[in-house]
Amino acid sequence: VFAKIDQMLKKMLSPDCADRALVLLDILALLDAVLVTQGINQAPGELERILGDVEEDFFGHYKNIPASVLRPLKQAMTGTGGGRYNIIEETHRNYPEVFDDYRVQKLMIKGLGDSYSELASLYADWLSEKGEKVLPLLKEEFDPAGKREMVHRVHIIAKLAGEKENEFYVSQLPESKKEVREALIEALRFSPSNAPLLQQLIKTEKGRTKAAAQWASGYMDIEENRTYWQKT
Repeated sequence: VFAKIDQMLKKMLSPDCADRALVLLDILALLDAVLVTQGINQAPGELERILGDVEEDFFGHYKNIPASVLRPLKQAMTGTGGGRYNIIEETHRNYPEVFDDYRVQKLMIKGLGDSYSELASLYADWLSEKGEKVLPLLKEEFDPAGKREMVHRVHIIAKLAGEKENEFYVSQLPESKKEVREALIEALRFSPSNAPLLQQLIKTEKGRTKAAAQWASGYMDIEENRTYWQKT
């Protein structure tokens, strides 16, 4: 077991490690198992929260999930073929707290691009229920030239944060393509400051992205937009 922990630590510290945070959480889970089974600790006095008055519990995204629950869930979320939907939906119904775990939320975000569209929609609904705390994960490694997963990400971010993430929508727009670009343009509707940009996009875009710019501008009751629609 200790050799395994050492191996995982070396992997986390390696320059080639793609996701140190995820590996660290796996190490912590293994260490926790060792301590629970092999160690005993006791101290006099009342228990106190380590973080004191800090509102955000930075360890709240990590849950001590039994392997008997996590393993089949992970296999279902990363696998292919039929039967996965029932396993995932049943786990969510019986162990909803599991889906507050950082590792499972990352799998859900990856699953937004699942070929089984019903699963992707399910993940989108569940992530939308988590509130703004999932925004950093949704923006992590975002690809504006990506496909369906990125479209879902934009829709969830827009639903959860609206105008608060306007800088993100605008910053991703230059490199965006196809459906992702359409979703980003639609998200510009939340901030009136985007009116000039939308007018520019109406002139330069074509097809669905132009329609998205027109639709977004319709949310802004300002003189520039009224003039445009009167002429149109």
